[in-house]
Amino acid sequence: MQALVPFVWMDGTVEEALEHYSRAFSRFEVLQTMRHLDETVGNPGDVLLVTARVAGQEVMFLNGGPDYAMPGNVSLYYKCADQAEIDRCWDVLGEGGEHLPCGWLKDRFGVLWQIQPAELDGMLSDPDQARVLRVLHAVWGMSKMDVATLRAAYSG
Repeated sequence: MQALVPFVWMDGTVEEALEHYSRAFSRFEVLQTMRHLDETVGNPGDVLLVTARVAGQEVMFLNGGPDYAMPGNVSLYYKCADQAEIDRCWDVLGEGGEHLPCGWLKDRFGVLWQIQPAELDGMLSDPDQARVLRVLHAVWGMSKMDVATLRAAYSG
């Protein structure tokens, strides 16, 4: 059982967002869909809540309405296996969204993503602080992460 599950509030765009995310992530599946049962908070039969698995991580998406907008202090950090996966995720998630510095982007649904190479964690935890600083400076100069540039910075 996964005890901590990200929960994303959306304004009626869950089905569109999930179709979009299924193109970005090779390991994506819808686990459960809950629909409105009456008119209390929506139209009967419309999607209310979807639980999906994104790269092994359970995430819940709610068609909650316009009451809450996405805050900028929470993002989904996605570790990519290689440059090809970074490129695919960056391109698909960035469609209609906004590319931000340091591997961040805001998709067209307002969700903030960090599209990062999995090997970055090891680079940033290296005991050689000069290596870490070179990698950080490389990250700060990028929008989409470039693995070859990060490796070159790490190697010096």
